[in-house]
Amino acid sequence: MAHVHLLAAWQHNDIDKIKQLISKRVHVFLTKENGVTIEMNYETLIALMQQAIEVAKKNDWDWQFDVMHKTERESENIVVIKISMSSGNFESSEKARLCILTFDDDGDARRLIHAYIEDNVTNN
Repeated sequence: MAHVHLLAAWQHNDIDKIKQLISKRVHVFLTKENGVTIEMNYETLIALMQQAIEVAKKNDWDWQFDVMHKTERESENIVVIKISMSSGNFESSEKARLCILTFDDDGDARRLIHAYIEDNVTNN
């Protein structure tokens, strides 16, 4: 259920709560639409999320999360999620991000430990 807490914090643009739900040892791969893959750590992921939250707030956009699949591997929870944005009049963005998020025990809580993100996929 760690993904529910992360998505709720994200929905409310609560970067402080988001920081608590992501492991300091998180390992992230973001693949852009041109095929270039960027490897990120905790600091770069938080910076990217902070930037996206600021854009969403500025434009009065809402986050949309479509949990497509959930599974487990030993102690890990793996969730496939499509993330997009919408305006107040329910118009969704044409593009989205498709994410595979892995959560596991990390100290005193379950946190995001791995993320694989495909950027600018069709939002249908």
